[in-house]
Formats: sequence, C-alpha cells, structure tokens
Amino acid sequence: MSWNHRIRRHFMTGLLVTLPLGLTLFILTALVRFSDKALRILPSAYHPDSYLSFHLPGLGLLFTLILIYIIGLLFEHLLGRRLLAFWENVLNRIPLVRSVHTAIKQLLETLFSQGDQSFRQVVLIEYPRPGLQAVGFVTGKGCSEIVKKANRGALVTVFIPTTPNPTSGFLVMVSESDLIPLEMSVEDGLKLVISGGIVTPPEPKGSSVQEIGQQQTGGTTPA
Repeated sequence: MSWNHRIRRHFMTGLLVTLPLGLTLFILTALVRFSDKALRILPSAYHPDSYLSFHLPGLGLLFTLILIYIIGLLFEHLLGRRLLAFWENVLNRIPLVRSVHTAIKQLLETLFSQGDQSFRQVVLIEYPRPGLQAVGFVTGKGCSEIVKKANRGALVTVFIPTTPNPTSGFLVMVSESDLIPLEMSVEDGLKLVISGGIVTPPEPKGSSVQEIGQQQTGGTTPA
C-alpha cells in the first residue's frame, strides 16, 4: 500500500469520525444557546442569572422542556382543548398560515404517532414500474370504499417516501401478496431513504450478496 493511499485512507477515516461528532456538538450548542433566550420571558427578579454569580448554560433548555410539558398538560383538559380548537380555527382562516400550520401538524402527528397511526413495517414494492423495487412503509388497511370498488380483495396502504425528504411521497394501495416484507426497523428504513441509500442497516445473517448468490447457485466460497 502506497503512502498516498494510506494518508488518504486515514484522512477519510478521521473525517468520518470528526464530522458527525462536530456537527452534533454544533447543533447541540446552537440548541442550548437558542433555548437560553427563552429565559428572557421571565421577569428579571426570577431570572436564574440574578441568583447565580455566573451563567449556567442549559437552563433555558430545561425551562423550555418544562414549559412544553406544562402546555401539554393544560391542553389535555377540556378547557385547553377548546382553546386549542379556537386558535386552530383562527389559523385555518388565514390562507398562507393555514397551509404551513396544517403541513407541520400532519408531519409531527406522523412522526410522533403511535399504534395504528404510525408506520408499521418496511416493505419492498414494484414501483414505479415492474422490475424496479422501491422502499415503502405499511401504514394500515385500505379504505373500505376503495377496497370494495377496486374488487381485488384485501388491500393495505403503503407510503412510498421520496429522497431526501421523506415527508413527501406517494400513497398506494396494494395486495399483501405484492409486497416483500423487510426485517429492518422503521427507523433504519427512514435512514436508508433519507441518505439516498448511503446509510444502510446491518445485514441480517444470510442476507449478504455473496451468501444469497451461494444459496441461489448452491456453490461454496472458494478457499
């Protein structure tokens, strides 16, 4: 191995290690600094800096998390739900704000939903034409009206996201027999889509290209 190749390999290894770590620290630092600005809504008499002789980073983030929890606790009750419905009704009357608010709300509900409303399984589906395989996510059973009028038996809804923005995509309804279930988790499937195939999940045993080729041909690995 030449020195140029070794230097290039070591540099790429260092870059792959330091770049994600550096970006993570940068994002966390920016988040803490931005959250610290939330303390400005407190009266100066109750500001933590007035009790401490130094500024303690992270108090704003803690205050923001507590504030979000309190808001969620309040809006879970009847009065809070009515107030939330009132504000949503006001926002929905504003054309541009309505579109942005609805899109963000649907995105958050999709990401943080649980149970029947979340992605259930990662599958392969022939899309957009036969011979091509696309990664999709099973979201639930097909609409009863569509199932009845399609007259193709039981259908399931599959969301096919786009790369690198998984919030947009295509919704199709297909028979379960037309799907190829995958063992990867939904999180790994989203990473695969967002990265454009660069970030791949760990391969389950017996699923590597070499092992699959051996199973199909019945051959063995040459010594």
